[in-house]
Amino acid sequence: MRAIALEEHYAPPAFMDGPGHQTKEEAEAARAHPQVTAGLTRLIEQLCDIGEGRIANLDAAGLDVQVLSLTAPGVEQLGPVHPAGARRHLTRPRTAGGVAGCS
Repeated sequence: MRAIALEEHYAPPAFMDGPGHQTKEEAEAARAHPQVTAGLTRLIEQLCDIGEGRIANLDAAGLDVQVLSLTAPGVEQLGPVHPAGARRHLTRPRTAGGVAGCS
């Protein structure tokens, strides 16, 4: 029987620099609390990793497959200022390449 993890979140670096900037800003704002900053920094690193680190975590957890979902805020939050094509460029190319490299 295969073990499948659903709703596993990811975020490409371009997304974290754009719509996901709030998480990065929270990490910066928490500098007075090193444990909070370290936790947020690790969260960002894990969200952006769709390569070997994520595969190692899958193996360690005994999982065979992860269903990846873009983390919040989703691209629908971008509104009309960013045309649909621009939204796709924040996520799809890197995700497709990263996933293809991990098969």
